[in-house]
Amino acid sequence: MRLFSSRKILVIAGLQLIQMAAGLIYIKLLASNLPPAQYGAYTLYLTAASLFGMLPITALDQAIYREAAKPYARVKLERLIRCYYSLVAFVTLAETPLFIILLKLNSSFSLAEVCAIAVPFAILSTLKNSLIGLINYRHFKTHSFALKAVENTLKIALILPLIPLIHRFDNGGSVATLTQTVICILLILYIVRHARFGIVFKRRIRLRQVQAIYRRTIVYAKPLITWAVFGYLQNNIYYWVMERHGERVELGIFSMMHNLSFVFPSIFIGLITTYATPRFFHNGISRQTDRELFWLKIFAFIMLGCYTLFVTIFAHPLIALIGHPAYLPYAHLLAYMSTVMAIYHFSMLSTFRFYIAEKPSRLLLANILPGAASLPASYLLDRYHALDGIVVAYAAVYCLNALLVMAAEAYYFRRGQPHAA
Repeated sequence: MRLFSSRKILVIAGLQLIQMAAGLIYIKLLASNLPPAQYGAYTLYLTAASLFGMLPITALDQAIYREAAKPYARVKLERLIRCYYSLVAFVTLAETPLFIILLKLNSSFSLAEVCAIAVPFAILSTLKNSLIGLINYRHFKTHSFALKAVENTLKIALILPLIPLIHRFDNGGSVATLTQTVICILLILYIVRHARFGIVFKRRIRLRQVQAIYRRTIVYAKPLITWAVFGYLQNNIYYWVMERHGERVELGIFSMMHNLSFVFPSIFIGLITTYATPRFFHNGISRQTDRELFWLKIFAFIMLGCYTLFVTIFAHPLIALIGHPAYLPYAHLLAYMSTVMAIYHFSMLSTFRFYIAEKPSRLLLANILPGAASLPASYLLDRYHALDGIVVAYAAVYCLNALLVMAAEAYYFRRGQPHAA
């Protein structure tokens, strides 16, 4: 059996291209209409939403995805899903007050902005991401990609008529976040009303069933919860450090460069992950899985290498085409950050075997060490070298993570010993 069905992979690749193109157009619209300070505010809303979903919902999601990929009877799986999202609702209610306090203490947002914009967006985007992930792991891959493509297209459709409002008032970041909140609501309503996905919330749920689901997911999710904390630090601490130092303009510039460098590698590796991971979970650790993963790595190495070379050569023209004039003096940062993102995303392919073998704890050091180093490194380098220091910290942390992940795979899954883990 081939890794990819030619017809399905063409459909998925087409949807992925639509998603990537729409994402770039959306970034272009924001970059050309929002000065760096307002783009920095928009970034903080996104970063806060990631913080909300980080612990423990993201880790619990991975556990329920693993269950959803297994061959369950439809009624049993629907009951499993209903119980799981009842658990998520309880967790959401419990962590919302803490989230409000943390965000108010660590940002310059007003309480009204936190409660009216940040909190609804965080809750709804977390639920939307969880549901789309669940659809993918239930083998509705084409639907999950289509929903992501529709999401990015809707972002463009909703932000275009609001651009005059953005220019008139100093609230571009808030307007962009509110439009994404509306999109999250639309996508969630579509998913829960689509009977084919089997995500039904109308039937009665018993507390005993929810407790059983908690016990089943928490065992697998425990190491992932630790992973989520340090992973969040690695990915987002730079924004909070710059916000604490009052560098909202530099925050916007750094965020813009990161987003541009992140788009292609993340969507490309996301295409591989979305399609291949459920298949790998189904086949388990085997020589066939090892062989397929090897060829995926070769393909990814070639594509990411070409991407890095292209961005390095055309960094300045790209920024001139996409961004606000304020970003142009910093175009050289795009080449550095794109190289870092290519290395980091390539290393993500080395995590597959650990998830398949149900040994994610073997990757804790590879995640904890860079995450722990990110806070002191970014704080000190930003304090003494400002934006350049943040970029150095960013590059060092992501490259350290990539090196440790690939070293862990080489150690635990030595050549000729595919079942070592």
